[in-house]
Amino acid sequence: MKTRTKIMILVIVVLAIVSFYLYAVENGYSPYYEGIGLILYSDYKFQEFKSHSEDRDFSITKITDDDLKDMPELKKLIEKSLSKEYPLNKGGRVPVTFEELDSFQHQYADILSKKYSRNSTSFFTIDDRHMPEKYLVVDSTVHLRSFEGRHFEYGGVQYGIQPDRFYVPFMEDDDLLRLEVYKTNGPLREKDHTWEDLSDKQIDLKPLIVGAINDIGQHQENIEVMTSGLSPGTMTKYEKWYDDTLQSSLFEYRGKIFSIGFWIA
Repeated sequence: MKTRTKIMILVIVVLAIVSFYLYAVENGYSPYYEGIGLILYSDYKFQEFKSHSEDRDFSITKITDDDLKDMPELKKLIEKSLSKEYPLNKGGRVPVTFEELDSFQHQYADILSKKYSRNSTSFFTIDDRHMPEKYLVVDSTVHLRSFEGRHFEYGGVQYGIQPDRFYVPFMEDDDLLRLEVYKTNGPLREKDHTWEDLSDKQIDLKPLIVGAINDIGQHQENIEVMTSGLSPGTMTKYEKWYDDTLQSSLFEYRGKIFSIGFWIA
């Protein structure tokens, strides 16, 4: 093969590789493993955030286009988030106490035991390894309990239910505990899931379960966007802007509240 032909083939291969790389970059590919994440808060989620942050400083810095003039990646993220519609909540949530949740799981375990011909205690798994020291100081018997009944059926619709695991004795603040219910992505399969139809079952938690079901799709959720990977130099630039400009991760722009963070793969 002539040298000229070899050179032409090499040039064609290099151009093909470069073209593919540019196409990939244009469609979101990046060789880097760090980037920026941005949350645009809905009013509902921001009020919820504030109610859980009473003991923390969440200072909000107002920024303008002038603050963003040398921050094109952040400006793109902001514009992208503002162009989106707030999604509605897929999970309905209601306040619940530990005692109510604990009682429900035991009642549901009894119901499941009849369907699956198993002892009701077999639906619980206990893990007492690697317990947080701060919990052990309070009670040396503390353990993590998981419940197999993560799904149920009601009114002909199948749902998932959370939380399905927590520390016993319960060590958290009851005021922060929520019962969450969400529709399953598809029909539950017997060999993969454990559930029962609760429509006509007598359980104490039924009013809260119904309340959580009715809460599905009633609130606007946050909008979350992120960059593809950015170079170390670019990341350093944005981290410095963060430190120099913001008082916390929160900022206000055009009357909307945002939170900025940095991710690494």
